Amino acid sequence: MTATRPRIVFFAPHFAEYSVRLALALSKRARVLLIVEGKNLREECNARLIAQARETLDVSTFDGWSRKGRLLATGLITARIIAFRPDLVHVQEQPDKLPALITSWLRRFYPVLLTVHDPQPHTGRDLDYSMRVDAFRKRLRAAASAFHVHGAYCHAQLVNELGIARPITVTQHGVILVPDAEQQMEPVPGRILMFGRMEAYKGVEVLLDAADLLSERGVPHRIVLAGRGPELERLRARSASMSNVDVIDKFLTPAEAVREFQQACVVVTPYVNATQSGVVAAAFGNTRPVVASAVGGLVDAVRDDINGLLVEPARPDRLADDLARVVMDPALQHRLSAGVRTAAVSDFAWGAIAEKLHEAYRGLIAVRKASAPS
Repeated sequence: MTATRPRIVFFAPHFAEYSVRLALALSKRARVLLIVEGKNLREECNARLIAQARETLDVSTFDGWSRKGRLLATGLITARIIAFRPDLVHVQEQPDKLPALITSWLRRFYPVLLTVHDPQPHTGRDLDYSMRVDAFRKRLRAAASAFHVHGAYCHAQLVNELGIARPITVTQHGVILVPDAEQQMEPVPGRILMFGRMEAYKGVEVLLDAADLLSERGVPHRIVLAGRGPELERLRARSASMSNVDVIDKFLTPAEAVREFQQACVVVTPYVNATQSGVVAAAFGNTRPVVASAVGGLVDAVRDDINGLLVEPARPDRLADDLARVVMDPALQHRLSAGVRTAAVSDFAWGAIAEKLHEAYRGLIAVRKASAPS
């Protein structure tokens, strides 16, 4: 190890775009081996970003979907890490058998820093899944020397979950779905985007209630629900009957997702509960303000009347008020977008996040080195 260029393994069984962008930023301060699930990489990252990663980083992909692929991955990942001779391993928390097994082995030889995206599960289907994989989550967290979370709310949740003191680095979630120059366009007036997995905690019905109010008030608008999930199925008949609501019921490619964010004049997250939000990070990556429920980690990302508006959760009337403010006031849109630009190049910039993590790495490596037998 050198003082300025530690050797870091970045193990990403999920969150491919996030991981590529952070690994690229870290590569300015460290030698980085990125181990990423292949299908997730192809689904989340465009060809240009993948090419940049392969030119800049040591990139190794694995098959985490098929049974045969997972069996092969265990040995291949382990061998690749040993050959790289890392000073530290940074793992993205994905509570499955493969990452839990590998991370439990890694802890014996290297300090492990674990990024925890959701310290506690969301309500609804996420909670059911979380209960099924709880044993894997516990193994991952037990293996970690230190943690990384997004925002003060997630920090407090994780401290409550862990019950013991281990170092936690707090940053924002870096911008994602950042458009290339040729993808940039002017927003469509009145176009409101809700993007992502449509789960019960996301407040889709609250948004549809707000849309009815906007129509009653004569506010020109078009709401786009882009993504998949059980709430779209449950509310399909209602949304189909609403003339100002469009549903894009599919997994969007990166290019399709960027186009939807670029066309929107505002992004809405009417969640009933939340931890951190990749949707806010994507909105900020596309310079679009957010109208968000004032719940959970959303209040750590969206600064009221600076880069978006915060609204009382589960209140369609208040949500309609704030959406109307944004779509009817170009000057407000412009001011909030300027606040988004500032956030995107400061707290939400990957370079700033990498700098904080690099300091955390150095501390963990120094502790491990000091405790090693002479």
